[in-house]
Amino acid sequence: MSNNIIKYAKKVPTNKIPTSVPGLGAVIDSKEVFDAFKELLKTQKEIEAIRAEKEVYLAEIEAKYKTYKYLFDKVFEERDKSLNKFFDVIDQGIATNNVDMILAGMQNVTSIVQSSPLAQAKEMFVNTLQNGRKIEL
Repeated sequence: MSNNIIKYAKKVPTNKIPTSVPGLGAVIDSKEVFDAFKELLKTQKEIEAIRAEKEVYLAEIEAKYKTYKYLFDKVFEERDKSLNKFFDVIDQGIATNNVDMILAGMQNVTSIVQSSPLAQAKEMFVNTLQNGRKIEL
């Protein structure tokens, strides 16, 4: 019987004998793949958090822009209305040859042009805040 074992042992190719524990390399590779997958998930969560934060910031910027635009539109609309009224006064003064009316219209136009629209915007901001509204600049 021992001759049979030796006979069969000689037939086994030596390059096929395992030198390490079978399956250990697969376990190590699986752990590395699992760790890489965990890192991928963590990175994806961080990217999503950054995207969400970006959207919040963009919404804040857009809200501030809309507020500023609205207030500045109102300030310049007010100036436009006032200037048009005083130009109408000047036109009436010219049509009726009324020098006092012309001078009054020109003085009012000058006072509007000399005033800063930004100062008017600040006044509107202050009035808005006094009425209980909140504006973050």
